[in-house]
Amino acid sequence: MILFLITCVYPGANLTVAAYYMGEETDSFEEINEICEKHGVTGMNMHRPHCFDGIRERFESLRELIFSLSFLSPILSVACYTWVLLIATAYWIYHKNKKAVAVFIPLLLVLLVCFAGPCNGSYFRYFYPMTICLPAAMSLSWSRSKPLPETRESRIPG
Repeated sequence: MILFLITCVYPGANLTVAAYYMGEETDSFEEINEICEKHGVTGMNMHRPHCFDGIRERFESLRELIFSLSFLSPILSVACYTWVLLIATAYWIYHKNKKAVAVFIPLLLVLLVCFAGPCNGSYFRYFYPMTICLPAAMSLSWSRSKPLPETRESRIPG
């Protein structure tokens, strides 16, 4: 757990101390308040409004229920999207469809950035662009792969 204290002085204001806390995900707001007080940061009171406790608990239990459903586990995994992207790209490369492969290039770049980054794809939030764009890219690549129907104007020799 890390607590950064930043001291700022600017015209027209008193000495300002700002705190930036990087801790465990399990740290509660009360624990953060205690850590800040221990390090001399006063006037910082982080809390959740108590009027939303019931709603928050219901949403948290709903979220946990959704994440515990076994048939949804593939779409909640980074590996599923990675493999679908790699297999679809390999399929279109094998079939030499450059337009379909071009659709996947931005998603391949997202994948490379996620692997090159410090998290190495362990956080799902960095794959959100792929999560949102992969179904659209798949449908776009399939629509680009089918030849356009011949129209009457294209059959007339000119």
